[in-house]
Amino acid sequence: MHRIMKVDEDHPSQYQRQINEPNDNSSTAQQQQQQQHLEPQLRQHLDTTTTGETIQNQLHASLSECGWRDALIHRAKELIRQKKGGLTNVTLEELVSELIPVGRATVPMEVKGE
Repeated sequence: MHRIMKVDEDHPSQYQRQINEPNDNSSTAQQQQQQQHLEPQLRQHLDTTTTGETIQNQLHASLSECGWRDALIHRAKELIRQKKGGLTNVTLEELVSELIPVGRATVPMEVKGE
């Protein structure tokens, strides 16, 4: 599990990713609680700096370049065609619920590594 940690208390905008190795003292509940505590801080930092926007733009570009975005659009069109009545018989919620697992599972490892 990856966890974002503050590097320096005097510079809270500096974060460091650390890999948690399982140990006898930490439980899954403690790790989830720590992650829930740190996640809002990280999101706030990314929202208040241009870093978040830069990361989002880079991710968009990487996913488009590798063809992931086009493949997901193609999958959405297939789902719409499979429904009787086509687009008029499909809700956005249905598409999203079916596409999110596919999208997450098909992100290339080189993009995840970035």
